[in-house]
Amino acid sequence: MSVKIYDTVVVGGGIAGLTATTYLARKGQKVLLIEKNGEVGGLVNTFSHNGFHFDAGVRALLDAGIVLTMLKDLNIKLDIVKSAVSIGIEGEVLNIKNIDSLWEYRDLLKKFYPQSESEIDEVIRIIRKIMKHMDVLYGIENPVFKDLKRDLPFIFKKLLPWFPRFLFTVRKINQMNTPVEDYLKTIIKTNP
Repeated sequence: MSVKIYDTVVVGGGIAGLTATTYLARKGQKVLLIEKNGEVGGLVNTFSHNGFHFDAGVRALLDAGIVLTMLKDLNIKLDIVKSAVSIGIEGEVLNIKNIDSLWEYRDLLKKFYPQSESEIDEVIRIIRKIMKHMDVLYGIENPVFKDLKRDLPFIFKKLLPWFPRFLFTVRKINQMNTPVEDYLKTIIKTNP
């Protein structure tokens, strides 16, 4: 009986396991992928019922500077469709289109909770601050998936100017290390 030697064993053939296996194999490692189910993909799969096929699992992928860059690196082409987001209060629904929808959300909250206007303004200010942090964190393609030796314009025009802002933002985020509910209790004093 011969023994097969592997450099790495990946347990689980979901998206993370498949991605890890692909990158390890690209680096020349002998990789064994073990999956308990008959098909790989984990939560990202398709099932059939009465002759119809249904996509299951993930409804949307947040790029966060990683997903689109990784797909490009793996030469995987996908049609990207923006995921619709809605917020409902009572019978009114607000469709989130862009950053300006935040002000519409503020107005909707004030309509239903007029006694809390100043608190709503403060919550919206904090949401906007967090959104700005997210813009910095995910503002560039993840350099892990870049060939930095060959992409000097990326280094000098994007990565180096971004890095000090990234460090500043990480420091600010670390200062916000409080559960959301506890933090909101420090802002919202009135009962709706």
